[in-house]
Amino acid sequence: MTTKPTENPLAGEASEGTKSSEAYPGEEFYRREARLKHALDEATRRREIDLKLRDTYNQGVTRGLAQGHAQGREEGIEEGKLRQQRSSILVLLTERFGSVDAAIEEALAGKTDAGELQRLLLAAATCGSLDEFKTRL
Repeated sequence: MTTKPTENPLAGEASEGTKSSEAYPGEEFYRREARLKHALDEATRRREIDLKLRDTYNQGVTRGLAQGHAQGREEGIEEGKLRQQRSSILVLLTERFGSVDAAIEEALAGKTDAGELQRLLLAAATCGSLDEFKTRL
């Protein structure tokens, strides 16, 4: 007595010696449908992950731009204050002593500390000559 090998219903492959590729009618259709559903579920899951990653990235970019904008604005305001202090010193020196030589302008242009520029503004107001001011630079 010989037994007929049966097909593995999960693998979709017939066992050795089976003449029919389906254990029951429509089995391959249901297998294909299950594989397609699994592929669709996987594609949907990957799409959701991709959208979350993009959203997170965009939020990070937006935050970074806002921080950069605020920092740039603060730096611009600070640079404007320093420029105004330098200008005030030059105006004061020009009013008190006439023209100011390029060496003083260059030295002031290199100053980036607001406290030091404040000290130089007071020196410009109280010094007796441009030479005295140069010694305080």
